Amino acid sequence: GGTVAAALSAWEKYCKRHELIQKKKHNRQGSFEDTTHLCWSAHVAGGTHHAFKDYGEGFCIFSDIAVAANVLLQKYPAPALIQQSNNHTQKNQLSTPAIRRILIIDLDVHQGNGNAVLFQEEERVKTFSMQCKANYFSKKEQSDLDIELPVGCRDETYLSTLRFWLKNIENYPFDEDGRSDEVKSNTQKKPFDIIFFQAGVDIHKDDRLGR
Repeated sequence: GGTVAAALSAWEKYCKRHELIQKKKHNRQGSFEDTTHLCWSAHVAGGTHHAFKDYGEGFCIFSDIAVAANVLLQKYPAPALIQQSNNHTQKNQLSTPAIRRILIIDLDVHQGNGNAVLFQEEERVKTFSMQCKANYFSKKEQSDLDIELPVGCRDETYLSTLRFWLKNIENYPFDEDGRSDEVKSNTQKKPFDIIFFQAGVDIHKDDRLGR
């Protein structure tokens, strides 16, 4: 589908830039200021985040983001997970950037409950959902990080909360037991290799499904 194609396009573009940068470093040519870069693509019809493994919910039959994330993990696994058949294969695979950590940022007014459940047992994928605390149309699930906002909160509250978490998300102790909505200053930063952004439009004050 479109989300799979968009995700593969962004990652493959990143791999090409990574290869070019490595060649420049090897040959000591050009500037290395572009070692940090952003590659992105979009699918405007995606975001079906209420679907579960064996049933759909909230106008969602299957989760396009979950499918795309799993395709990426299968196609670009971390070296420790690769079954090498010989040294030549290992050399080729290790030269391509691997995907070790994926983050799903869900800003729909409703919790991304389907993705939360689909990735509960997948340590390589973390789910961050920021939603209205009084707008659950079914059972609330447990995302890796859930941030609830009050009904009718203004732009200032919404944007300041979002800025805080986007700034600190790599320091959040996802892998620790007893997680809370606090960031520990001494937590080691763990970057994500790819980020899926679920851009729900129902956070708008005039949306009939939002609050």
